[in-house]
Amino acid sequence: MSVTRLSAVAAPLPDGSVLVAGGWSGSIGSFTANDSADIFDPVSEQFTPAPNPMTVARVGAVAAPLPDGRVLIAGGLNGSSQILSSAEVFNPATQTFTAISGMNSPRYQAAAATLADGRVLIVGGGNGPSIASAEIFDPVTNTFSWTTSYSDVVQDAAAAPLLDGRVLIAGGLIATSPTGFAAWFNPLDATYKAIDPMAQTRWGASATTLLDGRVLIAGGVVDSYIEGSSVLFDQDQPLGPFGGPLSGSFFTSPKSAMARTRYRAVSALLPNGTVLIAGGASNTNGPARDSAEIFTPGPVARISGGTFGDQEVGRSLVQLVRVRNLGGQFPLRFSSGASVTVSSDFSIVADGCRGKTLEFQQDCDLEVRFTPSTTGTREALLTLSTNTAGTNVFTLSGTGDATGAGPKGDKGDKGDTGLQGSQGVKGAAGRDATVKCKVSYAKATKKTKVTCTVSRAKSASARLSRSGRTVARARVSRSGRVTLSGRLTRGTYRVSVGTAYVTIRVR
Repeated sequence: MSVTRLSAVAAPLPDGSVLVAGGWSGSIGSFTANDSADIFDPVSEQFTPAPNPMTVARVGAVAAPLPDGRVLIAGGLNGSSQILSSAEVFNPATQTFTAISGMNSPRYQAAAATLADGRVLIVGGGNGPSIASAEIFDPVTNTFSWTTSYSDVVQDAAAAPLLDGRVLIAGGLIATSPTGFAAWFNPLDATYKAIDPMAQTRWGASATTLLDGRVLIAGGVVDSYIEGSSVLFDQDQPLGPFGGPLSGSFFTSPKSAMARTRYRAVSALLPNGTVLIAGGASNTNGPARDSAEIFTPGPVARISGGTFGDQEVGRSLVQLVRVRNLGGQFPLRFSSGASVTVSSDFSIVADGCRGKTLEFQQDCDLEVRFTPSTTGTREALLTLSTNTAGTNVFTLSGTGDATGAGPKGDKGDKGDTGLQGSQGVKGAAGRDATVKCKVSYAKATKKTKVTCTVSRAKSASARLSRSGRTVARARVSRSGRVTLSGRLTRGTYRVSVGTAYVTIRVR
């Protein structure tokens, strides 16, 4: 970088470059607060000084990309070590910084993440003592408003958005005590939920959401030592490191250590799935670093499919489950076949992944059969044996339905004595329904609307789900139309009508 930077901010820009701004330069006793910025070009892997400075020098501020391409920068310390509530935005089109209305509270070393609807969550930080309060920035009005406070006072935590719309918050200092505590924030009801913590305390780390949805938490002070180690959080893994159920797991990748130890460095995702990590220091007293490095994620498997909807008890439905390598630039290798555990209601019919090697964004297919043995929700675990760190375990789900799937059989002939004859043989199952959907976004309500046309429906209701979790339900009209809506985050969803379904992509 053009200068050394400790406790700076960073955010990706629409063209794939990265803004890095502010921070301390020098060492303790001679630290200088910066108002300058650099732009990182991922093609040339070079930093170029931005032509214009920030409106004020900032150290330990927060930054987050906005939907229109701008970058929010808020809080921090100024050159006189005053804690700031002021905020500004960087416009990449004009390469300029512009002051906007400030936060409700001054904050230093807070945590921030962009929400799925474009707003920004800012939580905790220091204002003399550490604080637990949180607020949300609205990019439409350029204003901040209070939201639910965090579960504890926290400073120097790491935060990153998850693909389902929630925000992961991990580590930090509670008062002056390091913690490995982790939780996620749900913007739909403004609540926090504690999850299993990191194995070690960690503060002053950076957090980046990878293309596959995992979160890289890198560097910082780990159990009292500044490290170059990192952990990965994976919310799609239903089994924890000790085999117990939980919503997501932290695990350490053997190849995820940085080239240098970095405390209060910055990070940002690059277009090819790698991560820029820059600046920081190897000591809490400095000196600040001007160096940078690139993290390349290992391969990781992700599936689409596996949610079967309603199916008649005792009858089978075979579905295609697609496996894709979304982890990075390394190949994903399948050492053996896929397996299903927990429930015998699910089984592998055909394994098109066994022995295959998938390059980045390549895929292979499994055929999975669902035969519900009883009514109600049925679930199983699909395990993939690959060369990736952690356990590749995914949930298969479906619902056993007591009603028949096919049309009623013909009535038997009437007996000679006038008594009703026995019922005829049950008819063959009716043809599957077809579902066609269109996705649109209503800016006024900030909701995504999924409008579908259904033919030959066997069910009067439609279900919108993601990873087996119901997002919305609605009734199918007599004309075969149904609309499902909600504040959906980007990713893959499924619309199910009876046993028929269609996969949609929200961008």
